[in-house]
Amino acid sequence: MKKIQKITSFLTAAVMLCGAAMPAEPLMQLGTVITAKAATSGTCGDKLTWKYDRTSKTLTISGTGEMTDYGHPDMAPWETFVNDITYVNMKDGITSIGNFAFYDCSSLGFVTIPDSVTSIGNAAFEYCDSLISVTIPDSVESIGNFAFGWCDSLRYVRIPDSVTSISGGAFINCPALTSVIIENPDCKIFDAKYTICNAYIASANTYVFSGTIYGEKNSTAQTYAETCDYAFDTLENACKLGDVNLDNTINAGDAAMTLSAAAAYGATGRYGNLTDIQIAAADIDGNDAVNASDATYILQYAAIKGANGKEFDIRELVK
Repeated sequence: MKKIQKITSFLTAAVMLCGAAMPAEPLMQLGTVITAKAATSGTCGDKLTWKYDRTSKTLTISGTGEMTDYGHPDMAPWETFVNDITYVNMKDGITSIGNFAFYDCSSLGFVTIPDSVTSIGNAAFEYCDSLISVTIPDSVESIGNFAFGWCDSLRYVRIPDSVTSISGGAFINCPALTSVIIENPDCKIFDAKYTICNAYIASANTYVFSGTIYGEKNSTAQTYAETCDYAFDTLENACKLGDVNLDNTINAGDAAMTLSAAAAYGATGRYGNLTDIQIAAADIDGNDAVNASDATYILQYAAIKGANGKEFDIRELVK
């Protein structure tokens, strides 16, 4: 799809060049080439405004009501910065994330979705290659087609009880995805293997998912997983204390993420890219905070388990 978009843009530009006489040289004024400077603010809904900060690479969206739906060829007004945006901060009052809103934001690593949002549109975060995790608030009711498709770095996602429908391809071809937690036992999940998958295997003409889908026993999540021949487990096993990156192991990588999150909190008041589930997994001592002590417990656990090869309750290390 991304290649098609680029080819279409090229052909459109070619037609424009053929249909209009272009000056042999750039228009000059006092020795300087006159170029249009991309707007860094504007509107994105009847009562929504956006502003992009070039220094912090932050896109902030404020106001009330629904976001405009976008799509080829009329993409979001911040498309000029699509490869630069690293953080999207949506303020409370926004009720929907429009179709193709953050399509192909390849550097987007963190996004704040407020509790006022009830729907995530089609392809809203498609091709957001740097998005490791996303916190979907309990207000969201629907996730659109290909909403998080081709998010190469997305490792896990928690879909809250409020979500009643997950559309086709919502998490298609997310190669790093290992855990999908679906809390609503009656959530309507589009019945196709490509709705949640890591990749398409052309030789076998099928989609595959090597991770685990978590949900209530006898839920639609279990039915979906079994129909697709995907691994399923119950919700109580979805969060393993110490497994901060949710790769089903506890090691130095989890400790590093915990330290990084603690440092981020000291500087910004938020735990970097960690979602609620990761924060819970990192809080080893159960004091409702993530700090260096938690990272130390994780390192100790990894060292002890590495020495004797046996699993044990990491909380035994807390004194």
